[in-house]
Amino acid sequence: LTEPEHAPAGALGEVYRAVAAVRMGASLETAVPHLAENLEAAAPDSTVPWLDLAQGQLSLQRWADAGATLGRVLARSPGNPLAREWLAIALAGRGRSGEAVELLRELLAEDPDRPEPRFNLARLALARDGGAEEAAGHLRRVLELRPNQVAAWHYLGEAHLALGRPVEAADALRRALELDPGRTDAYLRLADALVALDRRDEALRYLRHGAKVAARPEELQAKLAALEP
Repeated sequence: LTEPEHAPAGALGEVYRAVAAVRMGASLETAVPHLAENLEAAAPDSTVPWLDLAQGQLSLQRWADAGATLGRVLARSPGNPLAREWLAIALAGRGRSGEAVELLRELLAEDPDRPEPRFNLARLALARDGGAEEAAGHLRRVLELRPNQVAAWHYLGEAHLALGRPVEAADALRRALELDPGRTDAYLRLADALVALDRRDEALRYLRHGAKVAARPEELQAKLAALEP
């Protein structure tokens, strides 16, 4: 669904405009409810704008709203893999991780080479006690499929840290920072890995650099203050 040069009048036109705003990530707090209201009024046949609505709701962590929207999509298109994947995210957000894992595993059984459900399974495993090894396995496969996925490198570093493998963690986190030098959490966790390796000076160098370029420099300044002599 793309906004035509001249959007239709009425609620459907508002749907086109709201979808464009949601896709740009612009003013989601107002664009998402505006889209929801006009979708109800316009009742388009396509499921695409409903998926846009769900994506906006997920971005705002409105898990129950997203689940309801995705339920509507799946009522029309029961096998839709994207809707099922996002429903798993909404379920996990509501604390229903077991159902989320079951749904993601169903998706992987249907298409083992689809990286998105595998990545989300890894994140759920990493949040669970004793799940770091499973997470690392999923993330390695994700990176075989998508070598430049920054978040996968970051969470692989997290998994290695949880498993007491600081060398492997540092390698993965450096790769994340090569791909995205502004990723604050990667600097923080890389510093943890380097300190575990008794390489405090190197950790400080990364933190000082990150404090100049990262998205949340204040977090790196706080880490520096804690580590500096």
